[in-house]
Amino acid sequence: MGSDSEILLNTIEAAQFLRQRARVLEAWRYRGVGPAYIRISRSSVRYRRSDLVAFLDEMTVVPSRGREVAA
Repeated sequence: MGSDSEILLNTIEAAQFLRQRARVLEAWRYRGVGPAYIRISRSSVRYRRSDLVAFLDEMTVVPSRGREVAA
């Protein structure tokens, strides 16, 4: 692991990175949504920082610029 983007974070660290609670990431895993993760063992999950950034990129919404606002 030579770059910072490949640092492995535990659930608490990943939640802090995303400004969420760890329980939110646990719920996302249970529902099969959220960022990609690595299951090292039944009780050990890690997240690549690059996967968290990619998840945020996928969630990014670019507002429409041509829409007029009703007065």
